Formats: sequence, C-alpha cells, structure tokens
Amino acid sequence: MFEQAIEKNKDNLVEDVLKCVGINSVRGEAEEGSPFGSGPKKALEHTLKLAESMGFRTRNLDNMIGYAEYGEGEEMIAVLGHLDVVPLGDGWDHDPLGELCGDRIYGRGTLDDKGPMIGALYALKAIKEEGVSLKRRIRLIFGTDEESGDEDVDRYNETEESPVMGFTPDADYPVIFSEKGLARFRIEKNLDSKTLISASAGEAVNQVPDLAKAELRLEDGTSRKLEAQGKAAHASTPWQGENAIAKLMEKMAECQLPGDLKSFTDFFSACVGDKTDGKGLGIAHDEGKFGAVTVNAGLLEGNENRIVIWFDCRYPYGMDFEEAFKSAAQKAADFGLHAELERNTPPLYVPEDSVLVETLQRIYQEQTGTKADPIVIGGGTYAKAMKNIVAFGPVFPDQENVIHQKNEYISVPNLLNNTKIMAQAMYQLANA
Repeated sequence: MFEQAIEKNKDNLVEDVLKCVGINSVRGEAEEGSPFGSGPKKALEHTLKLAESMGFRTRNLDNMIGYAEYGEGEEMIAVLGHLDVVPLGDGWDHDPLGELCGDRIYGRGTLDDKGPMIGALYALKAIKEEGVSLKRRIRLIFGTDEESGDEDVDRYNETEESPVMGFTPDADYPVIFSEKGLARFRIEKNLDSKTLISASAGEAVNQVPDLAKAELRLEDGTSRKLEAQGKAAHASTPWQGENAIAKLMEKMAECQLPGDLKSFTDFFSACVGDKTDGKGLGIAHDEGKFGAVTVNAGLLEGNENRIVIWFDCRYPYGMDFEEAFKSAAQKAADFGLHAELERNTPPLYVPEDSVLVETLQRIYQEQTGTKADPIVIGGGTYAKAMKNIVAFGPVFPDQENVIHQKNEYISVPNLLNNTKIMAQAMYQLANA
C-alpha cells in the first residue's frame, strides 16, 4: 500500500539519513539547555525540524526526548527509537559521520538507530500521503540517551501519554517477544603497591573493547607498557568479538606483580578469562527459550591507587539476578576484591499470542515472504521503558550485524525494506 510513496522518496530518505548521521551525538558533558551534551540536542532538534517540514505535530521535552505525531483519536500507538550513538571509535574505512558508498550508507548510527528512525519518519510520511484512515494516532518518539542510561525516557514518562502498544526498530527481525535483563556491575581493587601507573580499555560498557593498555612501574624504576588488540562487538553478543581486556589481563599476569595487583589478575583469570557465559563468576544460567546469561568486561580503568572493571551482563526471563550476583560478589571477595551491582533492569516478556506480537509477526511474514517464529534477544532496548512495546527490526536474519562496530552501515535496499515494513506496522497497529 505504501511502497510507491516510499520508493518515490528514496533519494530524500538516503540524504536525510546521512544528514542525521553527520551529527556526532555521543553523550557529552551537560550544558545549559543540553542535558546530555550538545550533540544529542542537535540531533533531536534536527530530526524534529525534519518532522515539522513533513507536516507533523512535534514536541521537544527539555532537549532530552521529543516526538512527532500524526492522526486523530483518543488512543495512540508509538514507535520508539534513539538519536544518540556510542562513541565513533577508530579504524574505520569510511567516514564515521556518514558516507554513501555504492548501495551502503556508512556511519555511526546508520543501523543503531538513526537510520531506522529517519526511515520511520518517511514511513509516517507515506501513510500521510496515502490519506488512509486511522483509529489511533501514531507517535514517533525520538530519545537521546538510550546508549547511556535512559534518562530521556524517564523524562517522557513523567508527563506524557503512554501508547496502547508499539515497537522499537532497534534490534532484529522477526518480532522479539522477550529481551534479557540488563545488569551492570563493577569489580575493583584498591592498590597500595603503586606498581600500576595506568590502565584503560573500552569506550562504553555495552561494547566489547578492541583495545586495552596498561603501564607498569618496575622495581628498577623504569616502566613497561602493555597493549592488547581485540575485536569490537555489541555486549549482547560478546562471543562475536575478542575482548581486549581479557588479553591485557593475560599479559599483565605474565609480569612479576605485587600481591595486590596479582590478586586482581588472578581473579580475572580464574573467574572471567575469555569466557562469556558467567560460569566462572557463578552466575551461569539457561532458561530454555528465554536464553542464557552472557557477560562482557566492557570498561577498564586503573591508576596507582585503584583498578576497576565494569561488566555488562544479559540474563534471561525467569532468573533472579540479584540473588545470583551474591555468588559473583563472594568470588570477588575470595580474592580480596569488591563487587558492586550498579544497575539491574529486569527482562521483558510479552506473550507470543498477544495482539501486538501476532500482528507484527504477520506483517513480517507478509512483507518478506518468510515464515519465522518470534525470538529472544540479549540486547536491551526502549521496549523495557513502556508497557506493551516490543523490538521489531531493523536487522534481518541474513544481514551482517555491525551495530557498535567500526564501519557500521545500512544498505539502501534494507533501509527501504525497513521503511516499508514499518509503514505497514504503524498502519495496522493504529487500526487493530
């Protein structure tokens, strides 16, 4: 129904994705009027201005989150997405702030999540141009803090209307009926030996770090620098990467370390290593169709007084993580280390026979001609932030998933297919 309108606007869609990706919207220091830094604010203002040019009603909530809306009706369905991104990182072969090469749009955010959300705007534009009737309003919600803490959605929920249902195009196809819980914790050791001069790795805890460095002070007064290379990946699929922290800990363990620093590397070797299942920490768990635990060492910081690693853990519906974490804390204590749980967001579960899941599953099958069952993912999305929301797209089952990696891209055909699927999803949910 909306295919021709979307194809007609193909060039404009690609151009507008590139413009949005061209804004570096990594969260920065708060400034007056810019709670998450100037980049996220610019991306939000830019996108809302684009929505206004398409004739949609818009609202900006304190430069934290905003929305564009179309249609009438007492109820509203929503598409939630985000305009902030993880750090650009190094080693790109294309411009991380946007480059069209062949049929691929490269840049940070092309897949996660600027490309899909600009696509959602063009999907809504197609619905408007077709003039179809809607029982419910359609609202596109643009967040700017999804990668850092979801303070933006907290702001939305303080004052704004909740949708009756909706989806976030920030994960995979087909429809996702369950997301694992997200826990973040740190394990640290205070140091007295002054042997460690510095240690660092990672740019975001939800990434597998691809570079780790340390500098040690030797007994003869000289220093030794260590470096380890890995491969970046999303923390929800840590087995797809190679963790540079794990490699650095191995190199440090080969050095003559004093007892306090040695206890830290001994702990890492015994309880973490290059494994991602949490078994060494005592938190391994498998809930069948809801999946198993994954653990990622995402950030490392160290100086002569302290060394600390922050971990990202994804765990399945049905698991009591706080109870399981007691085991990890005890294992850390056995090595003289301290463990602290900093964040715990429970898993999401929407029944597979719900109207929402069944409708989106049917749309996916109709649009792709492929039969596929609803799935579970380890990624954490905005679906957890509101009731009756699930993740739906944008990564197809046979598509290379380069979210949070260098050379992130979305192909123009996949961008168009996503936009067409979202248009159908918005239309049918608004009339369900």
